[in-house]
Amino acid sequence: GHIYYNGKGGLTRINPDGSNRTLISEEKGNLITDGTSIFNKYINGITRIDPDQTASLLTKPKDGEGKITDINYKDGYIFYVLQTANVCELWRIRTDGTDETFIEEICPSDDIIISFCMFPETNTACFTILRLNPDKTFTHICKGISIN
Repeated sequence: GHIYYNGKGGLTRINPDGSNRTLISEEKGNLITDGTSIFNKYINGITRIDPDQTASLLTKPKDGEGKITDINYKDGYIFYVLQTANVCELWRIRTDGTDETFIEEICPSDDIIISFCMFPETNTACFTILRLNPDKTFTHICKGISIN
């Protein structure tokens, strides 16, 4: 087995003893797993790294529209937040790269999503959002979106 981490140069793989450091991708991002493959989220897309150490692009924003800001895993799908110029949207894609589906708009893109959670016992994506008010204070919003 290997250890994956976000190093100075990007996504890096090393042996458990610290030997054989290998740069996998120059992009830095978040790492999640489905128990078999590792998925690396970065602004320009999501990369899948398989047990044989091959890396492939799972998805990226269409036509360069927006950026992927967060990912999560549940029941064979990677769920991700796509932030465009106007809105933040919830999408899902199977871990093999098929069945990419728009689920729902989450909030205006001016809002700040500070957490995105999914719980095994529910079919709900939960978001904690901060909305900037005209008086420069923030409103705290909790929003659940059904993923059925």
